Amino acid sequence: MTDPIKPDHYRQGDMDLFEAWHATLPFDHYKTVMVCIAERYMKRDKDNPLQDLDKAIYTLQRLREKLEERDEQDA
Repeated sequence: MTDPIKPDHYRQGDMDLFEAWHATLPFDHYKTVMVCIAERYMKRDKDNPLQDLDKAIYTLQRLREKLEERDEQDA
């Protein structure tokens, strides 16, 4: 069974969609995209609101990781 929070169809090779965006977008654009995706999951009215919340949390955790990496590089 695939992981509903991070399904395989978002991955191509070693890079998933979030990593591809991070690699190709300016950081402020990447941050905006990630926040919008999380907000979309939080506002969805589908069959599984807990799963949608988990997806939003996962998206924000990924953003947090990149923010932490950025802070470490600036230090």
